[in-house]
Amino acid sequence: MTEDIKKGFISRAITGISSMTLLAYLLLFSLFLFPRLVICLLAVATVPILFRYLPKYRQASQNES
Repeated sequence: MTEDIKKGFISRAITGISSMTLLAYLLLFSLFLFPRLVICLLAVATVPILFRYLPKYRQASQNES
């Protein structure tokens, strides 16, 4: 009986941590291990986001003036 309680508690503790916090911990941990690689990957990941949202901001600023 106590083994089942322990297993349930452990599985609840694991599923209770959201995936975003796990990703954040993984990113911080890998930042200490491979700082150059992580910075390069983050820079590459932000490029499509910039290209997606920059034209909208340019249009909005031109419409205001």
